[in-house]
Amino acid sequence: PFGRGGYTIGSYFPTKQVISKKEIEKVVRYKDFDSPEQEYALNVWLFLYRVNGINFADLLGMRWDNIKGDYFVFYRRKTRNTRKNNIKPIQSHISPKVKKVMSKIEDKDSPFILGELKEEYSEETFTNKSDKLRGEINAHLKVISKKLNLSVELLTETARDCYATTLYRSGVSKDDIGEMMGHSNSMITEHYISSISVEKTKDINKHIL
Repeated sequence: PFGRGGYTIGSYFPTKQVISKKEIEKVVRYKDFDSPEQEYALNVWLFLYRVNGINFADLLGMRWDNIKGDYFVFYRRKTRNTRKNNIKPIQSHISPKVKKVMSKIEDKDSPFILGELKEEYSEETFTNKSDKLRGEINAHLKVISKKLNLSVELLTETARDCYATTLYRSGVSKDDIGEMMGHSNSMITEHYISSISVEKTKDINKHIL
């Protein structure tokens, strides 16, 4: 049934809804925190966004020895668990902006940057810790989203979408974006990139006679 003329498996990805550039600028400038926990949550989001749009699980497991000079060098947790071949490390430059936000969430007394894990942790411990912390952080991010009246809710997961779309809006190729995010092919990258903006479609169509 899957031969020529038969059924095919679709590759449809729903269009991503990502906050605009102006909204991201509002998030970056936000200072009206209700509590230290809310400030911590936003700084975690900014770290995820600025460090190649990594997942929260990657940050939770990130160690100080993942820093090599001026770069983070690490393997995505998802990639280690699902891909056997073509596994490449993620390399992300530690810019002054990254250093600043890292200083607000780091724990220098732990081998892990966030300081939420201990050596020899079990997978069950990691999963439980990740789910619990992500839930707490997202609760604070939702409050900030409402305060800023964002078009898309701010969550740890949306940092990855915003990273990819920010680069795409700036003219970075999908191949380069995929390389930065650790994707095995451009189809995966497509999933994280928002459609071009309404303003951009107007600019494009001005060339039509």
